[in-house]
Amino acid sequence: MEDYGIFQDKGVSGIKKKYNTPYAYTNKMPPPSKMDKWIVRKGLKGIRGKDGKFISRKSLQFMIARSIYNNGIKPSLFFTKPFQKAFKNLDKDIIEAYKLDVEELLKFTTNGNN
Repeated sequence: MEDYGIFQDKGVSGIKKKYNTPYAYTNKMPPPSKMDKWIVRKGLKGIRGKDGKFISRKSLQFMIARSIYNNGIKPSLFFTKPFQKAFKNLDKDIIEAYKLDVEELLKFTTNGNN
């Protein structure tokens, strides 16, 4: 999963709208320039200004970034729900073996090979 997948899965609280998530925007909004590829892929043209012309792409990028900052990203749970469903169907022996592997890994990393 890409680095941002966790934020799409768990969601991010905005400064105005809150979600049940450990992540939140506090004092920085997402970079507007990162919205450009998404805008092009979606074929968005923006809205028309008072003069009847479409707003610039740079203005559209800023408006989308500001909206995400204010409203956050709603949790999609696209990874969490299927993972939990599959985990419930695992054989108990596999779960126990995984638990032992995790315990050994924690011991190894925290005690320096002990």
